[in-house]
Amino acid sequence: MKQKAKEVGLDYQFDTMIPTNSYDALRLSYYAKEKGKIQEFMERIMKAHFTDSLDIGDHATLAQLTSEIGLDGNEALDVLANDKYSENIAADRAEGSKIGIQGVPFYVVNDKYVISGAQPSQVFLETLQRVWKEEYANAKVEEHKLEPSLDDYCSDGTCEF
Repeated sequence: MKQKAKEVGLDYQFDTMIPTNSYDALRLSYYAKEKGKIQEFMERIMKAHFTDSLDIGDHATLAQLTSEIGLDGNEALDVLANDKYSENIAADRAEGSKIGIQGVPFYVVNDKYVISGAQPSQVFLETLQRVWKEEYANAKVEEHKLEPSLDDYCSDGTCEF
């Protein structure tokens, strides 16, 4: 696994990783999302856990990581001091249970297709292509184009679906 991670530019440190409960980090992800920093937060939490071998269950560590991405560490501590966002997690779990999620990773694409477990990138590509065709098969496109391109929607090299 470490070698596979290294092949795609990730430096996982399984030998020093700290096993912990990530529930509070998950609660903080809702705080980060509310503040428009979910991407930065998730990237930092993953790096903290898998590369930096930090305890992402520790409140002081979580507050520090939150500060590093430009959010208020004291606000993060306030979130952690109570049950804020616990209801969001409960709702997500209930919804997941309803659709049969029993483990992670688990992806639902376009509220229709499910990708469960670690899958090759080809599975994701085929699913996204299927959704693209379904969504745009009847759409009018400019005469000089055969079909819409992601470039039509992703001018800076990144895409949000």
